[in-house]
Amino acid sequence: LEWLTFGCNVFNSFVPLYPDVGDVPAYLSRTCQNVETDSFYWNCRLLGVLADAQTGRSKIHVERYQIRTMARAHEILNRYDKMIAQRMEKGEPDTGTDPIKEAANEELAAMMREETREVLSIVLDEASKGMKNAYDRSDA
Repeated sequence: LEWLTFGCNVFNSFVPLYPDVGDVPAYLSRTCQNVETDSFYWNCRLLGVLADAQTGRSKIHVERYQIRTMARAHEILNRYDKMIAQRMEKGEPDTGTDPIKEAANEELAAMMREETREVLSIVLDEASKGMKNAYDRSDA
């Protein structure tokens, strides 16, 4: 496995990926110069900036995010490791580009997208409440 994250590790979580696959999920591999929210790279950067500005308010949310993503990632890995082991027990050859590993990587990316969007929303709300211009109604 390869573990990937971007930005400040204090405020981000790692996502495990199986190597030796034909394609890496777009959410994890697509990074452009312009900020976008459908990119793990940019979401990690945004989360770090927002959480750093309101560390006291954001820390618990980021820690819960890290715990949730690690738990969910290990659950996904356990399921796919069993499938890979079953294939190996049957004597099926490893052809290099493994569709089981690619499916696992897609599921891991989808999970990270979901969890990262959720924590980013929470941390953005906390940062909005702490703005110097006393904007404390969020977007209500």
